[in-house]
Amino acid sequence: MELSQWLQEQAIQPNLVRIHKPYGIPSTAITEMYKKVTGEKVGHGGTLDPFAEGALILGIGKGTKLLTQHLGGDKTYRATFLFGATTPSGDLELPLKVDVLLDSDSFSERITQELEFMKQGFTQKIPVHSAAKQKGKSSYDLIRAGKEGVERYKETKLLEYSVAMTTVISKQEVLHMISKKMEQLRQNFADFVVFGEKITYPAQKYNFLLEKWLSTMEESLKNVEVSDLQEFGLLEITVIVPKGTYIRSVGEELGLRLQSGVVMVGLVRK
Repeated sequence: MELSQWLQEQAIQPNLVRIHKPYGIPSTAITEMYKKVTGEKVGHGGTLDPFAEGALILGIGKGTKLLTQHLGGDKTYRATFLFGATTPSGDLELPLKVDVLLDSDSFSERITQELEFMKQGFTQKIPVHSAAKQKGKSSYDLIRAGKEGVERYKETKLLEYSVAMTTVISKQEVLHMISKKMEQLRQNFADFVVFGEKITYPAQKYNFLLEKWLSTMEESLKNVEVSDLQEFGLLEITVIVPKGTYIRSVGEELGLRLQSGVVMVGLVRK
C-alpha cells in the first residue's frame, strides 16, 4: 500500500490534495512525509490536533499558494464527548479525572436544550493546549517550553448540529473505550513507521509521543477504575461551526451549562 492510499488521498485540483489524517499522527509529520516523497514545499490548510483525525488539505509546490481559500469558511466536525470526567487539555492527551455527572435521567433532554441555546451564540474559551497562536508561537509550543498559556475568549456559535446519540454508559464501558483508543494509537503508529521506512522518513522520532500518550491513558484507566462514579454520559454529534471555533470549547460550554465534567474523546473533521 502506498502512502497516498494509507492517507486516502484525493486530488482537489493540480498540486492540491485532501488526505485523511490518522488519529494520533501529528499534522507536521504528514507534511514532512509529503515533502520527502515529492521533494517540494508542502503546506496544509489548517492543522488538526494530534487526537483529531480527518480532512487535512495539503498544498504541494505551487499548490501552497492555493491554501488560503481553505483556511476560511465554516467547518464540519463529528465529535464524541464523555460527561462525568475532565482533563486539563479537554481531551485524552492528559490524564482523565472523574468529575461530576448531572442527573442521568435528564441527560439527553438537557443536551438538546443547551445545544439550541448555543445556536444563538456563546463565548468560547480558546484551549491553552491547542495550535492557537500567542505572540507568533502556538500554545502547544509555549506549554511544552514550560510557559503558561494566556486564557483568551472569542464569540462563536453553532451554525447547525445533528445529534447522533446521547446515552448513559457504565464505568466498564468507559474503560473499554479508552483501551480501544490505546489500540488505535499503537496500530496507527505501527503503520506510520512502516510507511516512514518505505520513504526513508524517520517516523521513529515521534515514538516519544506514543509512549507519553499510552502512559497518560494508563493513568486515565486507573483513575476511572478507582472512582465511585458508576455512570457517565456520552454524546456523539455532528456540528457546523464558523472558522476559529474549537470543538473542545463546544464540549466545555456544554459541561458548564449542565454542571458536569466533560472530555472530548473523539473528533473527525469532514
